[in-house]
Order: sequence, then structure tokens, then C-alpha cells
Amino acid sequence: MWLLLGVIGVLVISSAVWDFYRVRSITDQLAEREARGLIHQVRQAAESATLAEEAVRGTITDHLFAVAYLTARTVQQHGTRSLNLDMTAFEGGVSRVGVLGANGRWSAGSVDTDRLPAPDLVAVNAKRTEQSFYYTDPVDSTRYYLAAVAVEHGGAVVVGIEADELLVLRSSIGLSALLDGLEDHPEVLYALVEDSVGILAGTRDLPVWIGGTEDRVWDRALAADILQTALVNTPDGPVYEAMAPFGDVALRLGLRTDELMEIRRRSIIALVLRTALILALAGLAIMVLLTLQNVRLLSEERERILADVRRLEADRTLRERLAAMGALAGGVAHEIRNPLNTVDMAAQRLGVEYEPQEDGEGYRRLLQSLREETRRIERIVEDFLTYARPPKANRSENDLKEALAQVEQTFRPAAESAGVELEFVYGNTPRFGFDADQVRQAALNLLRNALDAVPQPGGWIGLRTGLEEEGVWLRVEDNGPGVPTDEEAKIFDLYYTTRPEGTGVGLPMVHRIAVEHGGRIAVGRSERGGASFTLVLSRKG
Repeated sequence: MWLLLGVIGVLVISSAVWDFYRVRSITDQLAEREARGLIHQVRQAAESATLAEEAVRGTITDHLFAVAYLTARTVQQHGTRSLNLDMTAFEGGVSRVGVLGANGRWSAGSVDTDRLPAPDLVAVNAKRTEQSFYYTDPVDSTRYYLAAVAVEHGGAVVVGIEADELLVLRSSIGLSALLDGLEDHPEVLYALVEDSVGILAGTRDLPVWIGGTEDRVWDRALAADILQTALVNTPDGPVYEAMAPFGDVALRLGLRTDELMEIRRRSIIALVLRTALILALAGLAIMVLLTLQNVRLLSEERERILADVRRLEADRTLRERLAAMGALAGGVAHEIRNPLNTVDMAAQRLGVEYEPQEDGEGYRRLLQSLREETRRIERIVEDFLTYARPPKANRSENDLKEALAQVEQTFRPAAESAGVELEFVYGNTPRFGFDADQVRQAALNLLRNALDAVPQPGGWIGLRTGLEEEGVWLRVEDNGPGVPTDEEAKIFDLYYTTRPEGTGVGLPMVHRIAVEHGGRIAVGRSERGGASFTLVLSRKG
């Protein structure tokens, strides 16, 4: 039963663990699917933004070159005196416009144009007609994006805008704008882009712990070259983080886990409740089974006790009946014995002192028959007296096998002469206290009854011994007709016999010997269909 409970417990716990990991796998798949979708959206939007940024940058570059070409044409036709380069810069929507002479010096320009660098195309003898580049003003650190166009007779026109304007434009359509847009997504806690140096762009209010040396994911993301996801324990709590390579940078998303953790928490509660319910039901079922088993055992024990009570009651009744019959037999035997002795002595004197005149031989045969019957009655009386006043069992430690070996030696010649097979099987019985003479007498009585019952020749008689909880037993079996069921209750009655020459004292004597040894005698049917008598002897003194 406990093994069954253990198996059920293992199965329930295994099922709960499997369900927990299944729910965990499903939630991880949902979070990964969400992360993949967001990263895919960012990639598509980034590609569109890059194209848009390149288009805008190309448009700005084309505009700068257009202003430079118009200015260079005016310089070639009219010189620099007729130009108002501040107005040209204002009307052209640029920050700086300057004219560089053939000698490499500024000949005209808008405000602070003289701080701009001379383009490389002047130094290479105008082999390149145009050039664009970035430049940082050493005075105020302003960064410019410049376009230079060579003038036909030497020199160049330089037009530029502040690079911050271009950066603002890039921010409005580039990754920063995309990352800032992700903040509006309810599941996104943060998003950032980083390279080998550090964070390039990110959402507003990035957690303070992001960006440290222990928080670097760029190398891992680029090495894996695939989307990676993990539930990360951070100072702000658990975060479901996704990272993926994006060109030569790494894109990193942090997703909120409130709903994910809530799903897992509810699944754990559900699993615990379900497991507890299953275990409770299993425990209840086992309790019911145990109760039923106990009821069955109690019923069996009750039946056994009732059977023992009935057997003890029957033994008590039989003992009382046998005791009463024994007392009666003793009294009758005493009353018969004295006149019987007188008859025997009279017959003896008649044979010696009186001689008939006719038929003397018949007279002598009559007296001989009278004396034989008198001796037979004497033997019967002796049996009755023996039963009525049996000697007290003199119990001493003996070996049952040794005691029965003498019985076998005594009985075997009679069995063999009758053509009856005799089988003695001795079990492993310990030495214990019993009256060897009485036990041998009981065994001989049972064997003689069996010999009278089996067919001759062709009969079989077996004697076995063994050990049980009540004591040591010996069993005599045969292949005779057996004891009829309606006679089983009578066979231990004194004087009851089914044989014409029987006295009806043998089995009652065996019963009395069993009682003297604190045991019992039981009748049944043998494996070969005949009678089976089992004598149980108590090992207690």
C-alpha cells in the first residue's frame, strides 16, 4: 500500500514539475516571439530610416553643391565685388559661403568664413572639381558639413552648414527616433544600440546599471549572430532581455516581466493546488482501501475467533461428555470386573473338578470358549478403566522423531504383511516437553484405525510431522473411504465405533492425550481421498 502511495506521489510530482517547465517554456516562447517581433519592426524601420537619411543627406549635399556652383558662376562672370555673400548664405539656407582665391587665400566670404579650411582640391591643381567633408571650428568647436567647387580660373567656392542641423535631422528619422518610439510600447522597458566602444543610442531614462563592463553584450551578440534571449536578474528586478546583431552594432531590448511573472506565479499556484488535490484524493482513496482492508481483516479475524470459539466449545462439550462417559465406564467396569472374575474362576474349576459322562470334548470346548470371552471382556474392562483413570502426562524434553521411530518399527511389520504402503515423513521439529509413551500410544491408535480402514492389499498410510504457531503436529492419513461428514462429530464419543470388533475407546483416548498436552485432535480428508487425523501438541509446559 505504501509502495502504491509512493508511486502515486512520484507520478503527481513529476507531472507537476513537467507542467511547470511546460508553462515556463510557453511563457519564454511568448516573450521571445514578442522580442523577435519588436526587433523585426526596428530592423525594418531602421532600414527605412537609413534610406531616408541617405536620401536627405544626398538632397542636402546636392543643395550645397548647387549653391556653390551658382556662386562660382557668378564669380567667374562678375568677380567677387558684386556679391553679398551674407545674403547669398541667407537666401541659400546655408551657414557659410566663402570664395577662395587662386593663391589659396580667402578673397570674400560671409561671417567667420576665414576660419574655414582650404579644400584639398586647390592643392591638387583643380584635378577634382568638387568635394564634401566635415570640419570642426577650432575656435568655438562648431562642426560643419562643407561642399567645395573649383572655379575655372583658379580658386574655389566653399559652402557649408552646421553639422548639428544634419544630426538633428538624422535624429528625427534615425535609430534614436526609433528607439524613443519603442518607449511607447507597453512591454518595452528600455532599448539601446551599442558597438565596441559603448552605447550609441538608447531610449530615455535608461537604467543606471546599463553600460557597465559586466553589462556588455555587444561581443556576445555579434559572436552568436542570432537573436539571443534570457531572463536576467537586474537591480530593478527580473527583465526579459533580447539582443541581436544589427550590422556592426548590437540592438538590445529589455521587456517588462510583470505579466510573465504573474502567469508563472498563477501557474505555480494552480500546479500546487492541483497537486495537493490529487494527493488528497489519492490519500483519501488509499484511506478507503486501507479501511476496507482493515474491515476485511477484522471480518476474517472475527470469523477465525468465532471458529476458535466454536471449536473450543465443541472440545469443552466433548471433554465433558467423555469425562461423564469415562466416569460411567469406570463405575460399570468395577461392577463387571468382580463377577467376571467369579465366572472365570468357576469355569476354571469346572474344567478341573468336573468331568461329564457324555460328550466330554464338547464340554471342554464350551468351557474354553467361556474363558476366552471372559478374558476378552476383561481386556475391554481394562481399556475402560484406562480411559476412566488415565495416567497424568509425564512431560519431559524429548525428540518427536525418535519417539515415532519406535512406533514405525513396531507398526511396519503389520502394515507390510497386509500389503499396505507405509510412508513416514518427519519435519524439522524442535525438542520439546511431551509424554513419549502417551504420544506413541496415540500414534499407534491412529495408525491401527487407518490400517483397519484402507484396502488390503493396495492401501496407503502416511505419517507426517511439522511445526505451526500452536505447536508441533503429527498427521496420519490414508486412502480409505474417509469419515462421513455426519459422523465427524461422533467419532470421538466413547464406545462409538463402525467396526464390529471395535471398542470405541481408541479415538477418545487420543483426544484425552491431546488434552493432556494442551492441544487438540482434528479430523479431515487427506489428499488421496481418505481420512486425515491431525494431533497438535502444545510446546508450552
